[in-house]
Amino acid sequence: MNIQMFSINSLERLLELKESNYGYINEVNIFGCGSNIFPEVIFELFNLEILDISSNNIMSIPNKFMSLANLKHFIFDDNPVKILQKSLIKCTKLNYLSFSDTQIEILPKWMKELNNLEYISLHRCNISSIKFDITNIFDVGIGINSYSNIDNLFEDCEYLQINYLYEPISNLPINLKKIKLVKPYKPINVKVPFGCELIIDN
Repeated sequence: MNIQMFSINSLERLLELKESNYGYINEVNIFGCGSNIFPEVIFELFNLEILDISSNNIMSIPNKFMSLANLKHFIFDDNPVKILQKSLIKCTKLNYLSFSDTQIEILPKWMKELNNLEYISLHRCNISSIKFDITNIFDVGIGINSYSNIDNLFEDCEYLQINYLYEPISNLPINLKKIKLVKPYKPINVKVPFGCELIIDN
């Protein structure tokens, strides 16, 4: 027997939700609801697959994602959050992650454990260090998608993807292990550090 699943599209409905209905919710969209805290009830929705809590004023995310084993899409754009919570690795089905217009600066090494991640977006973020291999992800949109942000990178940045490169770059982090250029304009003029793997995806 198939269980009928439902969506929640307002903070009021979410907070009024009865415990007996927690297992019937597979999508929560509380985009732009003016909240400044992450609603704890979300972590009770064990069948949740899609969570969009963008355009609020939430400064921190609870470290409780181990209860959301079915989560596939997590959209948290336009919130003043600075740190990605490591408990996200418990969301083994996660394939879509979006933190654009946030204050996140570092993509930590533990993110390599998100084996099903196909899309990550961190547009307009001041990313300074990437510690996991983003070059294997199908679609990457991050703050470092042009030559203009290279100067902001820490020397410990290990992986990098640059989309539509059209100016030469030579000041890449010395500890860079792999760099991927997506649809660069020719001629390509990139001076990579010694031992760094260069991938060109036309």
